[in-house]
Amino acid sequence: MKSNFLIIILFSFLPCFYFAQKNTTIKNVKNKQDQEKKYFLQQHKPSAIDFHAIGHSLFFDLNLSPIQTYAADSTTYADTLTTYSRIAQYSFYHICYHFRLNLFNIDDDNAISLSLSPGIGLGSSQSKKINGFGALTGAAQLGYEWGIGSTYRSAADKGGCVKIGVEYSYSPITIQSHKTAERDIRSWLNPVLSFGFRKENNREKLIENNFKIGFGLQKANQLIGVNPYSIGRSFSFRYSFIVYLDH
Repeated sequence: MKSNFLIIILFSFLPCFYFAQKNTTIKNVKNKQDQEKKYFLQQHKPSAIDFHAIGHSLFFDLNLSPIQTYAADSTTYADTLTTYSRIAQYSFYHICYHFRLNLFNIDDDNAISLSLSPGIGLGSSQSKKINGFGALTGAAQLGYEWGIGSTYRSAADKGGCVKIGVEYSYSPITIQSHKTAERDIRSWLNPVLSFGFRKENNREKLIENNFKIGFGLQKANQLIGVNPYSIGRSFSFRYSFIVYLDH
């Protein structure tokens, strides 16, 4: 009876031993894979400092030009002598080429970078005076990179970046109609801030979710005759899904 009891206890612990051994095996395999990946990354383009990627934005790209003031058509009332107009450009699709140069690699997982990002937006561009289509954009930013994708030697699972700089916008690319000879401001510069989060997808491609926001510098006379609830300065927002080409 006692021996049967001992056999029952022994068999009850067998699953525990099995799963413990299985977890140990999985950890050993993962550690080996991490070591192999780190070794590969250290040998692959160890001195390279340039990164290339393509960013896609679907329905999340908005640009507002600076306000342009005009003399009103009507002179009936003194307080209506001045009016304003601005271009609102919304892209249903924006594609951008991202070129990044690491100016200084702090270590395998941290770097200071310079990024250039020319792009084109496909969508409507309208104001009180003109209707058009499309936008050209280009940004130059200094950034701090960390984790995966910061350098070619990084073996981290996740990473990210934060960047600050300026972005040039030109919109619309083509004008379909305009009401007067006066034109709105079609090209402008925005200070911009962007941040992104990187990881590898199931196909081991490095991807990044990136958010960019910009506010223009407002001139003193831009709010003359403007609705106080309007945003007087230029503004931009874009969410991009970025796929790295060489990582």
